[in-house]
Amino acid sequence: EIPEMPRKLDGTALLSELTLDWDGTKLREDGAWRLLPELAREVRELLRRERNEFEFRVEQRQHEVEESACAWLDENLRRHTNRKGQVQVEWVEPRVAQIERHKTMFNHHISQVGRKTQSHMDRSAAIRKQVEEAYAEFVRDLDQLQQQFKECKSIEELQALAR
Repeated sequence: EIPEMPRKLDGTALLSELTLDWDGTKLREDGAWRLLPELAREVRELLRRERNEFEFRVEQRQHEVEESACAWLDENLRRHTNRKGQVQVEWVEPRVAQIERHKTMFNHHISQVGRKTQSHMDRSAAIRKQVEEAYAEFVRDLDQLQQQFKECKSIEELQALAR
């Protein structure tokens, strides 16, 4: 399988521009190895030209991007610069109102969360107290049953306790 010929960015064949001054008779007489230095020089020159052209295009594009970024930054800076109260009316005052509204809403949210947390803590304390009371009653009943089991001397007495 023959490898594909290298191509430029625009799609044209890269090595098609090589110009070697030799003919088939010279190749037969001298051998191909003698033409390699000339071929290498031509390839290096072609690659140098392509690299220079590519670097030029990259620098042009970089300059265009820098110009557009500077223009955008200048526009935004001009919009937010204070000019005799214009920015105060157009930018700062609406933001202050919005920030105050957000602060109020956040404080309301925090107070609601605090109330809910307190009610959950109160409920959990009450439930914990009920559980502790039920556990204490369970322990008392268990101790009482163990005491009664120790006092039983026969199976009839155990069956009577079970009823």
